[in-house]
Amino acid sequence: MKKLFLILISSLFLGCEKFELPSEPSVAGKWYFDDYRITVVRSINGETRLEDNITVIKTDTICINNFGQQSFVSGNILMKQNYNLTSVDRRFIRGVTTWDFDGPSQSTYFPLIINNDFNNDIDVKIPRPYLPNKYGDYIQTEMRVTNYVNGNVTNFTFTTDKFGAGYSRVMTLTSPYISTDLYLSSGQREKALTVFVTLIFKRN
Repeated sequence: MKKLFLILISSLFLGCEKFELPSEPSVAGKWYFDDYRITVVRSINGETRLEDNITVIKTDTICINNFGQQSFVSGNILMKQNYNLTSVDRRFIRGVTTWDFDGPSQSTYFPLIINNDFNNDIDVKIPRPYLPNKYGDYIQTEMRVTNYVNGNVTNFTFTTDKFGAGYSRVMTLTSPYISTDLYLSSGQREKALTVFVTLIFKRN
């Protein structure tokens, strides 16, 4: 009887397989803002594609904000953002801005330190983990940045260059749509410009 019992136990162990759900890579630590892209999406009516009519002139700064400053140059509309009037969690300078996620590895909640200026009124939540889709790839997940001083909540999507337990060195955040009304020199509203901004952070 004892011999039969041991054989059954052995076969049970041989039939087991290890199954682990994929975990999201840790974003804890300091990230340096490296670059950005602006993508023009559509006009307000969703029909006129504006990509051929708009030239993006990149500078060292970008904001997750509308392009409220407009002027007319040689028959064209020049649109700018106001960096100084944009909250610290929505403005970025290439090679200068740092985001430090102050928390334990694999956390889904972080107080956010921006440029070594700790601010208890800004935090980051990652409400959804990385999950594989039916092709075995990984979908983007959310990163919610909340500024409790002015009430701003910015819902980014983000990806990193590593999955599972790997140490990621590149983090890409994609902003929500940003729409700005365009006005002619007469003051008449013509249409709206809609873009989204892709922010690229790196770390050593």
